[in-house]
Amino acid sequence: MNWTAEEARYALDHLVLRRKIRPADVDKALRDRKKEIQRIRERLAELESLAGALGTGRRAATKRRRTKRPPMRRKLRLSARVRSQLRLQGKYMGYVRRLTAAQKSQVRKVKEEKGWREAIKMASALAKAGAQKR
Repeated sequence: MNWTAEEARYALDHLVLRRKIRPADVDKALRDRKKEIQRIRERLAELESLAGALGTGRRAATKRRRTKRPPMRRKLRLSARVRSQLRLQGKYMGYVRRLTAAQKSQVRKVKEEKGWREAIKMASALAKAGAQKR
């Protein structure tokens, strides 16, 4: 947002008139701004005094920055049984996603009665039949 001083002043006045912002909020923001400027000046003075104490040697200016590495992902330790179940669930979801609501309910019934593998077979057949109609 690149506003001129007049535009910012108009916007603030307009918001105060429309009671979107209270005048007390504007006053507080301005006080906080002054405090923030004072903190920055104090911190800058500290840094300047440190630089004077350390000297302005050439080595400090050429110090390399460390490159930021991407965060390491935690490797899941899954048993073979859990991994197999997740693979089945993925296949099931892949087929069921393309089915109509009525077909999904049919497949869900089969899954509850006969298990994941039978439900996957049925969903696969229904998906192939739907694809052939197109």
